[in-house]
Order: sequence, then structure tokens, then C-alpha cells
Amino acid sequence: MSARVIHKFNLAHGMTLSMPAGASVLSVGEQAGHVMLWAALDPDAPKVDRSFRIVGTGYPWPAHIDAAGFIGTIQARSGLVIHVFEVTK
Repeated sequence: MSARVIHKFNLAHGMTLSMPAGASVLSVGEQAGHVMLWAALDPDAPKVDRSFRIVGTGYPWPAHIDAAGFIGTIQARSGLVIHVFEVTK
């Protein structure tokens, strides 16, 4: 097992991310106009797919998104407020 490091992932490139097993999501935010996710992980761990979804404030809440998967809220420079969830079903 290598030392854990923090990596960032661009959610704009897809809502299913290939991440090392056991990665711990730390935060989400906007960087240079993109929705980013930061996670602490072991870069040598085998990769697993994890799914994330974004729900905008005032938009319908999709039935397949459980509030227990809430990661964080982003207040974008554009004025949009979005909420990021991990989908485990």
C-alpha cells in the first residue's frame, strides 16, 4: 500500500469516475468553470467505478438519488447553486 494522496477529478468529463478502491471523497467545488471533486486515495489500489450526479437548486429531484449520498454544494461564480451526490444503487 502506498501513501495516500489527494487527487482531483473533473465531473464535467463524466459522472462515472474510475477511482482507486477505498477513495474518500473530501470535497467538491468549482475550478476554472468546471465541477471538480477531490478525494484522498491510494493511487496503487485497484480502480472501481463510482457514479455521481448533480442536482441544481430548483430543478426536479431524480428518484434514483438518495439524500444519504450527498457530497456537497457548490455556489458557482455564474450564480448557479448545484448539489453533488454519489449514487450507489
